[in-house]
Amino acid sequence: MKFNLFFLLFFAFLNVNNAQFIHSVYVAPGINIYHYIPSHQNYIVSTNHKFETNWQSTAGYRLKYTFNRFSIYTTAELKYSKIKFIQFSPSLDYSGELINAEASLGLNYKIYKKINFGFDFKQIRELSATGLFFKRYFDLDENYNGFSLSLLYQISKHFEVGSHYNLTLDNQYKSLSKTWGNTLDGFIHKVYLRNLDLRFYYNF
Repeated sequence: MKFNLFFLLFFAFLNVNNAQFIHSVYVAPGINIYHYIPSHQNYIVSTNHKFETNWQSTAGYRLKYTFNRFSIYTTAELKYSKIKFIQFSPSLDYSGELINAEASLGLNYKIYKKINFGFDFKQIRELSATGLFFKRYFDLDENYNGFSLSLLYQISKHFEVGSHYNLTLDNQYKSLSKTWGNTLDGFIHKVYLRNLDLRFYYNF
């Protein structure tokens, strides 16, 4: 009885006035904001090695259910990232490319007229990693979690534009590549893959 009552209240909640499903496709050019934090078990590490901010692009699909000021949504997207890692001593640059598939579940809230603030939790799957950076230095995790904060503006019934800041919850470092694994014992590496993009939605 309690189980049936829960579902009755749940569906009554979803079927409030002005509630509707909205399908969307979107593209999102952006930049990568990657962080590399090395340390050592026995002493302080000072290094100028760093990621150079590079670009990324995303294409995705969103299914959104809106009711009153709230929207629940889920997305599926494919993301291509181009990165460069700069090593200062000796001076070398290592480029790399990532292709990730991402799925998310989130909540939007209308804070003022056509302006929405959103938060979502995402699961990320690495499909491909190529280039000297990945082959020379690191083996990164293929599966990890993250979240994003978004600010959206409803231009019209069919068009939205917004910015997303995506953060990974996990340190993406898994292990050093075989080339370097035996020479850098004692070092602790943290690699965080983050990005900021501008999204353009078409609703239908």
